[in-house]
Amino acid sequence: MNFYNQKLVNHFLAPQLDAVGEDFQVWHPRYLQLTGTNILVGSHVHVMALRDNPVRMSSFGGVGRISVGNYCIVNPGVRIISADNISIGDSCMLAMNVHVTDADWHDTQYRIYAPGKTAPVTLERDVWVGDSVFIGKGVTVGENAIVGAYSVVTSNIEANSIVRW
Repeated sequence: MNFYNQKLVNHFLAPQLDAVGEDFQVWHPRYLQLTGTNILVGSHVHVMALRDNPVRMSSFGGVGRISVGNYCIVNPGVRIISADNISIGDSCMLAMNVHVTDADWHDTQYRIYAPGKTAPVTLERDVWVGDSVFIGKGVTVGENAIVGAYSVVTSNIEANSIVRW
């Protein structure tokens, strides 16, 4: 990473986070969009964001929480949006266009009321999430699991599993 990018990360992005570990690197930092509070990033986290495929991490209304563990890789187009709690363990890899959310983002009866039903999402250690995967509310992905590209995950995945839907 070049000196200029690291200056942008340290000056503009790191202060927006509630906690950030050492060696937080962002390629194309202007395309990492952080919204809300309670966003925590561990050490040696690397984010690749692109102009046509930004990375978004958003917590809703001060109640959401996003925690990214150490040694994680976040690729272009990833969206992590929380109204409850999203925990990403150490050494996880999120491929392009992964979407992780812990809420419905609307109420069943009155669709204008956000965030609707919520439930925490947990990705345990060493999880690999493939291209364009959706992970919904209430899901736990067990340690060392691999989620195949284009999967829609609405129920728990056991540790050491390889799944594709």
